[in-house]
Amino acid sequence: MSPAGDSVAFELSKITGFDFFVVSNAGEQIFWELKPLSMQPATVIEAEIFGIRFPQEFGATNRKTIQEIADADEGGNPPVSRILYGQVPAGYREVVRAIPLNSGEKYCAFLFGNGFETVHEYFVL
Repeated sequence: MSPAGDSVAFELSKITGFDFFVVSNAGEQIFWELKPLSMQPATVIEAEIFGIRFPQEFGATNRKTIQEIADADEGGNPPVSRILYGQVPAGYREVVRAIPLNSGEKYCAFLFGNGFETVHEYFVL
């Protein structure tokens, strides 16, 4: 994490795609969330704490996608090396629009990347 003018830049140690990127505060309020365009919302028929029931036609597609992810070494999400707070990288979409960050508050940036890499970084503006 580094200041970039009036914003915050997240520099990744290597170029990688990611499954999700979230910035939250100590109270776990999400200030910004990104997912790849390939991950679109799915219709949920029923959900419980230990399971979700999807429409039948979604099951075959979901199983195929999970297998493709498991078979891939680096995944297929668009690679990035830097994320500028509030600017959506090409190939990704906002799940939660960026909320302005406050100076002096503690935040957490969480990235779940291709190859099942996870990065947490805590920072204070």
